[in-house]
Amino acid sequence: MSNLRDLTISHIGNEGDGLAQTNDGLVDVPFTLAGEAIRAEITQFKGHLHGKLVEVLTPSPARTTPPCPVFGECGGCRLQHMNDNAYRDWKRDAVNHLLEKNGFAARVESVFVTPPASRRRVTFAVKKENDKTHIGFHKRESHELVNIDACMVLKPQLVTLIESLRTILGTVLHNGQSLSVHATVLNGAIEVALSGASLNADQTKELISWGAAQQLAQLFTRADDNAENQLLLGQAALCGRYGDVDVALPPVAFMQASDEAEAAMLSCIKPLFEKSKSIVDLFCGTGLFALNVYTKQKIVLAVDVDGAAISALQTVSQNLSGFTAQRRNLFRDPLKAIELKNADAVCLDPPRAGAKEQATELARSKVQRIAYVSCNPATFMRDARILVQGGYKLTNIHVFDQFLWSHHIELIGLFSR
Repeated sequence: MSNLRDLTISHIGNEGDGLAQTNDGLVDVPFTLAGEAIRAEITQFKGHLHGKLVEVLTPSPARTTPPCPVFGECGGCRLQHMNDNAYRDWKRDAVNHLLEKNGFAARVESVFVTPPASRRRVTFAVKKENDKTHIGFHKRESHELVNIDACMVLKPQLVTLIESLRTILGTVLHNGQSLSVHATVLNGAIEVALSGASLNADQTKELISWGAAQQLAQLFTRADDNAENQLLLGQAALCGRYGDVDVALPPVAFMQASDEAEAAMLSCIKPLFEKSKSIVDLFCGTGLFALNVYTKQKIVLAVDVDGAAISALQTVSQNLSGFTAQRRNLFRDPLKAIELKNADAVCLDPPRAGAKEQATELARSKVQRIAYVSCNPATFMRDARILVQGGYKLTNIHVFDQFLWSHHIELIGLFSR
């Protein structure tokens, strides 16, 4: 099925695409805005109707010129055609719609949008073919690589790294080889991990020389994203400053996407715990929230399944009276209500799957205050219903746009008894 149709976009869906109703069903059309009259080529893909934008017949007042030359081709950004005010409003309205749909009275209080040129971690795709080395991001729902020279969302240090990586990997890789490059910049230091390629001794030697010339903090290789990191260069781990504590981070450690978003999140969470005496941080990672709310007058327990992250926390906790880090799989073995009997506040920051099992135990507990950090509004709503059924009230919602010009939405929900 393929045909050209004139459509009117009714609203923007959860994936950031415009949606239009037809006699054949709902059609999603990327790069369109609510209220626009458009012309699109309609196809059927995986049982759904999909539209490829051909022409905007009547543009929305919210439409703007995308600033990136590869927008629409690169799969990284979806919403550069939407002006700043409309973009912020869409993210707020998307969460408010879910709140209303799930029966919550609370509405979004604030929306933080990460500025351009601020993202401090990135994964580049790299492939060498026909003696040309391409580095960039994949097209949406495709393995095809879009070659880039710059990226407007990244910190300048990471942008500068692109051409240098293209040069060294063009020398090191053989035709047909591909890999991923995970790069992080923190406090001016850069860590690079190459994933997915088998490198011989000569290739490794050249990479080490390159890393030294780039003054990288650390350079790693690994067979794939789940394999152990092999250190090629450097002994100084990236260091996170959490509250008054410096934490030597494990390789490719999880961290918030930008310094600015991290600071904004902390400004929401820290006041909630100022008067708390016993705090539990669940899915704690390397301790961003736990260490920022810790004082010598508080008892803090930080829990996560990541062994490397917990090991880093246990190292620093040796000098912190009242601070404990524990390794535990909170999906299989959540902290029980009885284990939370002395806690008066809990912070949790689960992955996209949410924390259904842990929310169930929290709902049975007597904890007075909860800060729930979520990267998936859908699973947050599910878990929030569990908490409310257990006697909590959802008092505040704050939205964080960590991944600029994308459809991803993160939030912090604050609960109290």
